[in-house]
Amino acid sequence: MKSQYWDRETIEQYQLRKVQNILLHAGSNVPYYRDLFKSVRFDPKKFKSLKDLERIPLLDKESIRKNPEQFIADHRNTIHGYWKQTTGSTGTPLKLFLDRDCHINKYAATLRAYHWAGYSPGKRAFLLVEPGGLNKDFRYRLTSNSIFFDTRAVNRENVRKFYRLLKRFQPRYYVGYGRAFLLLYKYLHELKLDVPSPRSMVHYGENLMENDRVKLEAVYRTKVYDFYSHREDTVIAADPEPGKKYLMEDFFYPEIIDDQNQPIEEGTGELIGTGFYNYTMPLIRYKTTDILTVKKYTEANRYKFTQVEKIQGRMNDKITTPGGREFYFMGEPIFNIPGIISAQFIQDKIDHISIKLLTDDEFRMESTDQVKKNCKDYINEQMVFDVELVDKFEERGSGGKRPIIISRLD
Repeated sequence: MKSQYWDRETIEQYQLRKVQNILLHAGSNVPYYRDLFKSVRFDPKKFKSLKDLERIPLLDKESIRKNPEQFIADHRNTIHGYWKQTTGSTGTPLKLFLDRDCHINKYAATLRAYHWAGYSPGKRAFLLVEPGGLNKDFRYRLTSNSIFFDTRAVNRENVRKFYRLLKRFQPRYYVGYGRAFLLLYKYLHELKLDVPSPRSMVHYGENLMENDRVKLEAVYRTKVYDFYSHREDTVIAADPEPGKKYLMEDFFYPEIIDDQNQPIEEGTGELIGTGFYNYTMPLIRYKTTDILTVKKYTEANRYKFTQVEKIQGRMNDKITTPGGREFYFMGEPIFNIPGIISAQFIQDKIDHISIKLLTDDEFRMESTDQVKKNCKDYINEQMVFDVELVDKFEERGSGGKRPIIISRLD
């Protein structure tokens, strides 16, 4: 992608053109934005500067969750697309509609990030995939020349079985959740099995802590590249080299806002994203709830994108089952139950989890049994689940963080 080598002026001109196009489209074709622009007296035809975007109110997850159809363009039936749900890593699973052009551009941006790590389609790869991504615990897929291992299935016995496939296939690149790879290493080490060393590892799906990066690079004897994105397809960041991350500003327009919702150019604040490519369900000034520390681009840098020094977000504890498996996300079991705004999972015993729910008027008390059943089916081990309706979640630390998964196991 030539855009990675653009100078800053070209990047900003491209952003202005893309934002203009999405605003004109949304104002004419999307019910939510037609009403919003009218209420705040915003005319997309008069949009001349990226600074003008600040006149549009910020968009939060709850607005989308309550009425996703209001964000769908009138011409949806004429565009190839599909419904998609988020993992609920922030506690609020969302239902989204993504069109083909958005998917293609997200795929291209993802391939660029993987290319920085040395990977390209067809090269032998090993993916530790998210829950629900497989119909088997592990398998080989000819079309991608890759082997896959479901994170939910990583336990001592399955690792012993999977190791034969791993040694026979000898993948050059590893892709997946860092904590899942650390768990895999733990079992390989306990089983006294050699730990294969790939050419590189691409981490995604959760916040990569620096101590985890150091540990992964040490035990797998390789370099770790971090890839950050959302299923909403409004933001992407990646490492052209290990530990040096940039916002991909040719894919979206980013803003960083402080505690007063005021944009800042450098420092720490919440990442706001406006996607360029999803014309079926455009999200404008979308609040990611992730806190980033950023630096302005400099001419000395090879890439003239905004540099990310730190990401604070989507870092939950994990659920550990009696069988030794680990779960990092729990959005799937609650996604299709009406009335659930958000959920928090607190594990106080190896076989017990307390589920805290924030709900609205659509929620029915009999749905608590469905929540428990879905969670039991999802984890598929002997565990007890209790459900409690609450007004607010448990916080951690002075910053008011509300982890979606809290573990109180020793």
